[in-house]
Amino acid sequence: NEYIDRSIIMFGYLLQGDMDLTYKYLQWHDKIVSTVETAASKLTESQKGALVMSRQSPFYTTTGQYSLTGKGNTNMIHADWAGCYVIADHEPLLPKNYNSLPVETILTILKNAYDAGHSTVYWIDNEHDGLRGQYDLDKTVATWEETLTEAVPEMHYLGMAREAGNSPLYVLEMVFYMNVMHPGLISLDFEDEFDYWVENFTLETSKYTANMDIDNFFKDFGTA
Repeated sequence: NEYIDRSIIMFGYLLQGDMDLTYKYLQWHDKIVSTVETAASKLTESQKGALVMSRQSPFYTTTGQYSLTGKGNTNMIHADWAGCYVIADHEPLLPKNYNSLPVETILTILKNAYDAGHSTVYWIDNEHDGLRGQYDLDKTVATWEETLTEAVPEMHYLGMAREAGNSPLYVLEMVFYMNVMHPGLISLDFEDEFDYWVENFTLETSKYTANMDIDNFFKDFGTA
């Protein structure tokens, strides 16, 4: 549910017995959510960026079926908060939390978004990069660009580590969408907030600083 990320992290800090850190995190978290939601509330429907999220890539998946997030997915709730036009909320071909689909169906989904008035679609590939480093966003996104060359709308590619949307960093997912789709609309910058989180909410900060490259967590690849 949409409150799980906030609750897990809050209780994590509480279990450590650090009330100061708990309140500091909640203040940071709520400031970001409030800032993003306020800005999002002022967007017209035509101003919202159309977003679809993949959870697998042709880089390593050989079945010809690829997982796309669907209606009610937690990441899609975050995107809705950030003022995105969540394609899954309007597309009957994406009814489930995760939907395994062939390329032909994916191209149909993209055309449907175009026909609904979205000449550009933001495609975000959500992979196990980040600290886990199982896959490289540079490679997984590149193969999506090659696979979707026949897409009708203009495709704007993004990458995000799976752990970024299921951790205290999930609020940065929303800032990332805002920064990419509506530059300058909010005063927050996802890279600055990423650094703030590392410096203020990690116990072994030097290790995180040495091993956390933001391009492994959030990356804007631009239009194909």
